[in-house]
Amino acid sequence: MPETMRIQRALARAGIASRRGAEELVAAGRVRINGNLAETGQSVDPRRDRITVDGKPVSAPGATHWLGVSIRLAAQPFSNWSRTCPG
Repeated sequence: MPETMRIQRALARAGIASRRGAEELVAAGRVRINGNLAETGQSVDPRRDRITVDGKPVSAPGATHWLGVSIRLAAQPFSNWSRTCPG
């Protein structure tokens, strides 16, 4: 199943720019999709469409991996700041 997304998201996931920065690149006419000028909000399939910025090809973004982190705070502080600092 093809994964279509807006051009701003595709550029952000590829590490080219933030979504807002990608909007600026598109508005400046620096982004092309399959040889045609891109439009803000245009849907693309990064694995099938040829996306270029300033004539340089953009790689399709890899799979997104999420990492869960659990933090447990100690009941006692890790250091005794008030006793070690002069003043």
